[in-house]
Amino acid sequence: MQIDLSELTAVNDTRKESDVPIDATVFSFQKEEYPVKDGSVILRLHHSSDRKVELEADIHIALAMACARCATPLTETFDLSVACLLDLNKKTVENAPDPMNVSKEDEDADAYVNCVINNRFLDVDALAFDTLSLNMPFAVNCKEDCKGLCPVCGKNLNEGDCGCPATAGEPTDPRMARIADLFKEV
Repeated sequence: MQIDLSELTAVNDTRKESDVPIDATVFSFQKEEYPVKDGSVILRLHHSSDRKVELEADIHIALAMACARCATPLTETFDLSVACLLDLNKKTVENAPDPMNVSKEDEDADAYVNCVINNRFLDVDALAFDTLSLNMPFAVNCKEDCKGLCPVCGKNLNEGDCGCPATAGEPTDPRMARIADLFKEV
């Protein structure tokens, strides 16, 4: 969904708060696609002066994912917050700062530059997904002590042992038998 910022920037010291649903149905991250089960953004915008908008957002997204160890489908919920200053004067190519002379403050302020379209619209989905991309975990597990899948037969070990030699502690590779014997002696 896109929010028109021109109404907000018409008058100084204007505030706007809204609860905006996330319209996108899929979140793409590192060549993976995750269906969006639920999503909303509580936006607080404040136009102080000179086309500078203070943005605060509370983001709630629920994604359909799979456990990294056992591949069990699950829904992972993310509750994130972001605050930044959008300088709508800098969003055009002519006014963009030289990338070699960007300070840390300018870099933080320009972090969400792709969320503003034509100096007028705020793309809420892009804001939510950019924030989620910065906070995405490396792996999601169904539970902390997930046992994963058997490397031989593929059975979910959370449901019980499968009886394969690999899960019984026996080496599957005969070349590793001597090393396994060393660990038994200790």
